[in-house]
Amino acid sequence: MSNRSVDISLLSSDRCFGISLSEDVIAELVHYCGDAYPMETGGILLGHYNQNQDLAIVSKASPPPSDSKSGKRWFYRGVNGLQNLIDKLWGQKNFYLGEWHLHPGGSPTASSDDIKAISRIAVTEQYHCPEPVLLIIGGAPSAGWIVQGYVSKGRKELIDLGNKKL
Repeated sequence: MSNRSVDISLLSSDRCFGISLSEDVIAELVHYCGDAYPMETGGILLGHYNQNQDLAIVSKASPPPSDSKSGKRWFYRGVNGLQNLIDKLWGQKNFYLGEWHLHPGGSPTASSDDIKAISRIAVTEQYHCPEPVLLIIGGAPSAGWIVQGYVSKGRKELIDLGNKKL
């Protein structure tokens, strides 16, 4: 795997939805995944939308909160420290955009549990995020990582944003 990172964007086939990850965010995700491997891990995504509101620009991927629980095929994201992070970045006009997690040694394809979880977020008022993004990273440190993006439109639709190698 190359140690070189570049900015990447994942877009829906109709280009109505997308997510942009900076080199710094990619480096954070690769670091968190490498540290946790071979266990699942995850966190939240913070950032803002472009002027057209069709591209989520991720400025921060949180590490897994300290109260998170994980195994080789499951992950429960905790909440410790997240509100402080959200409050801090809110002042910089960065908001909750969605979730990320690792499928260690596997495909970055959303499982039925992943789809249920992100759909639940889309319809839960407390999140204030009717179209949350979901990033799933698959692979391994030795073989490289692939990131797959999704946008949830409520309980009815999960929009595929495609995938790219990290």
